[in-house]
Amino acid sequence: MQRILGCILIWGLLAFPSVSQAVERFHFEREFGGKGEALGQFGQEIYLAFDQKGTIYISDSDNRRVQRLVPAPWRLRGVRVFSSTTPGILQ
Repeated sequence: MQRILGCILIWGLLAFPSVSQAVERFHFEREFGGKGEALGQFGQEIYLAFDQKGTIYISDSDNRRVQRLVPAPWRLRGVRVFSSTTPGILQ
């Protein structure tokens, strides 16, 4: 079930055009993460997506998962999205 939901999430993030914006200044409010495989840790290559409710989705290709950071109270959830040894094949 989680695998199906993860695939739907990835499809939804990739299927719809996104709006990107640039900012000149930003201010860090909080810090999370680090290198590793546990929740809240990430591999080398990550991508971020945000929804209108402030949820942050972190795609981590090295650990083959998407982690979701839900605001107020901040909670981290991990969803493994695929486990294939063949590039480009989602299972």
